[in-house]
Amino acid sequence: MIRGHKCDYKKQIREELLDDAVAEVIVKLVSNPKFAAMMQEKINRKVDTAAIDQEIANYEKQLRQHYSIKAKLAEKIDSLDPDDWHYVRRKADLDDRLYKMYIRSKIPNLC
Repeated sequence: MIRGHKCDYKKQIREELLDDAVAEVIVKLVSNPKFAAMMQEKINRKVDTAAIDQEIANYEKQLRQHYSIKAKLAEKIDSLDPDDWHYVRRKADLDDRLYKMYIRSKIPNLC
């Protein structure tokens, strides 16, 4: 008597009859030779993943290239001579190129 009410729930469908009917259908289905052959075919089916593997390899190659370019740009920024007459413009140019690399890595369609 939760919340002061007595539960008067009565089953409208006898679960035992429903369970027995479902079990009977499963037994008939499994004993059907066509069903067994179809399931055996699905189990033995092989999936060709060569195209997906190649696509993954291409993305890994692009990722390595992006990391390499980013590292080279960071190295160039670090090696700039602050006493150089065009230091500010060169640093701004390299910074812009580096930021564009980050944008490209976030949005794959721009690569």
